[in-house]
Amino acid sequence: MVAGKCSKCDSMITSINIENIAGKVNGKDAWNCISYNCPSCNTILSIQIDPVALKTDTIDGVVQRLNR
Repeated sequence: MVAGKCSKCDSMITSINIENIAGKVNGKDAWNCISYNCPSCNTILSIQIDPVALKTDTIDGVVQRLNR
């Protein structure tokens, strides 16, 4: 099992809390994102665009254009 340490509380991390978070570009365009949080102290360790939401948004956009 891969494990690491939290950069804030030094707890060993063998699992992670994943939460939804909004991302914005220049305060406008919203992106669905996810954050990876330490299960001990809830410090955000990383944030990225939500790959599932990105896939869904892409498919929905393509279907809308094809139906025009």
